[in-house]
Amino acid sequence: MFGQLIEELKSTISFEDKDKFIEKCMELNKHRIDIVHRLTTRSSLANLEIQLLKVKELYDAIYELFDDIHDWFRLCFKDFKKDKFLDYSIDEFES
Repeated sequence: MFGQLIEELKSTISFEDKDKFIEKCMELNKHRIDIVHRLTTRSSLANLEIQLLKVKELYDAIYELFDDIHDWFRLCFKDFKKDKFLDYSIDEFES
């Protein structure tokens, strides 16, 4: 499912750092697949702990990127809404 969401994201509108965001999400998905599919065959949790520390760093980087991208979208849509869609007052619409 996560891989499908990444593929869908690839075909959406462009935005700053989109490629970097997708790249990091794909890397996270590779770790997710590896952890889940090999979980029952691991003889030790030591390597899993090392991998999970890498995943945590990757997750934090993705979250920071997402936060920046989200702020950019909020600013764009705020201005777009203000400039394009408010040709009438809210009171007129509710009547």
